[in-house]
Amino acid sequence: MFHNKLDDVDVKILNILQKDASTPIKEIAKEIKLSVSPCWNRIQKLQTAGFIKHKTAILDYEKIGYSNRTFIFIKTSQHKQNWSENFKKYILKQSQVIGLYRISGTYDYIIDVLSYNMKDFDKFYQNLINNVEVFEVTSSFIMETMKETTEIPILNNINH
Repeated sequence: MFHNKLDDVDVKILNILQKDASTPIKEIAKEIKLSVSPCWNRIQKLQTAGFIKHKTAILDYEKIGYSNRTFIFIKTSQHKQNWSENFKKYILKQSQVIGLYRISGTYDYIIDVLSYNMKDFDKFYQNLINNVEVFEVTSSFIMETMKETTEIPILNNINH
C-alpha cells in the first residue's frame, strides 16, 4: 500500500468513504472482503498518509436559509506577498466564504460566497471593496446547480 500508489483495496475503501463517510467499518470490511481489523488499519494508514483529509457532513445551504451562492472573480494589480497575505487573511475571516482559490487566466482569485439574499450579498461586496484594494471585481450568481459532488474519481495504480 502507498509508496505513491493505491492498490485496488485502497481505491474501494476511498470510494465507499467518499459516498458516505459514516459507513460502519464492519460494512466496509464486508464489502471489500477483509476482516474488520485490517480494514480499520487501512483506513488509518490512508488518513495518516493524507489521502483522507477529514470526514464531514455536507449540508444543503438552501435548507439552512442561504438563497444565493456567488462566485466573485477578483483581478488585482498587487502581486506582492504582503498584499496576498492580507487579502487571504481578510477573506478567511468572512464566515460566508466557503471557498477561496488563486487561479490562472484573466482573474487572479475566485471567492465562493453564500448569502441569504441580495442585500446580504451587497453588504459582503461593499465590505470587500472597502477593505481590500482590488483592480476589478466581477460576480456571477449560481442560477442552477447542474452537478455538484465532493467525490473524486480515483484511478488505480497512478503515481501521485
